[in-house]
Amino acid sequence: MTGCVEFEGYIHPGNGHAGNVRRDGVRKHAYVWAFLDAGGVLTEEKPWVLHTCDNGGCVNVEHLYAGDARDNVRDMFARGRHRHQNPTCQRGHLWTAENTYTRPNGRRTCRVCVSIKQTEKAS
Repeated sequence: MTGCVEFEGYIHPGNGHAGNVRRDGVRKHAYVWAFLDAGGVLTEEKPWVLHTCDNGGCVNVEHLYAGDARDNVRDMFARGRHRHQNPTCQRGHLWTAENTYTRPNGRRTCRVCVSIKQTEKAS
């Protein structure tokens, strides 16, 4: 298998996924078009294009396959990408008892990040 081929257009800064491309009035992520152009097929059972490389900006058809939400979640856990499997927050602060606030809905919040955001707002 060859390496990733990065989409040369817009990459979404929040999730790193290749931007949308419009063809004949239909808008899809660039990797979806790449998959379909290479002969890939999406079905009712497998309606999503997933990446074996975990790089949402990759359009290498060798890294793409049809799947569904269950496949996506299974991959996320198998590859350690679920947020509760990560030892740090998005900014790299360790999840410790002192640094972590757990909301009533179960989501974690990094106290260091909250403090930084409050300081930035106050400036």
